[in-house]
Amino acid sequence: MARDPDPDDRPDALPDVERDRVERFLAAFNTIDRLLRERTKIHDHGVPFRTVLRRYARDHRAQKMADRLDDYAELRNLLVHETLVPNGWLAVPSADVVRRIEGYRDALDGGRRADDAFKRRVATVAPATPMRDALAQAHATGFSQFPVVDGDAVVGLLTDRGIARWLAARAAAGDAAAVGDALERATVADVVQADTDRTTWALAARDEPAERVLARFVDAPELEAVLITQHGKADQGLLGIATHLDVVRFWDVG
Repeated sequence: MARDPDPDDRPDALPDVERDRVERFLAAFNTIDRLLRERTKIHDHGVPFRTVLRRYARDHRAQKMADRLDDYAELRNLLVHETLVPNGWLAVPSADVVRRIEGYRDALDGGRRADDAFKRRVATVAPATPMRDALAQAHATGFSQFPVVDGDAVVGLLTDRGIARWLAARAAAGDAAAVGDALERATVADVVQADTDRTTWALAARDEPAERVLARFVDAPELEAVLITQHGKADQGLLGIATHLDVVRFWDVG
């Protein structure tokens, strides 16, 4: 005759710490579901979560997050539909999984401000800086975007793409020696002035939600950097910078 199971072996005897992880996971998942539907304006709950997720990933360049949440949708279904007994689950999310999904929830919920998400040292150049010096600075730092600051105000953005376009235009107008001569004489202002037909930079206030900052890169494909200042004004001093790379980094919660 089989013995009665030990009460401590029953699924409903899960330790409180595991039950807490399940509850936190489900709460975070449900919040993410709501936030994604708000962002995509898909309010029909007959539309599957994965359809909403794919729409958001397409519109916000958040494929890495979408891939992770697609996996978590499987775990959510297991927790909701495949319980053994009340509070007894076939699987329990690890502490790392709970941390990750709560990180996505916080990112979507505007929990991270621009000054927190994009705070970093910003290297600048002046309009009168010779291009040979600016190129040396780019080589030394590895940076590809340099805000152009005149006095206390940001007046432009020097980028590797802008430099390439300027050089291409010089090459189209003359021989290789002419390109070298032009580069030797050019200042940062010369290169930036040649790129004024494109909107390559914008300003954001330090308390703007990070997700909203990144949405600008989707709305304006030519944008190369969003510069963070106190209130989004050009003369308030730079607190950080967001670039296309941050669109990917933002959704990498570890």
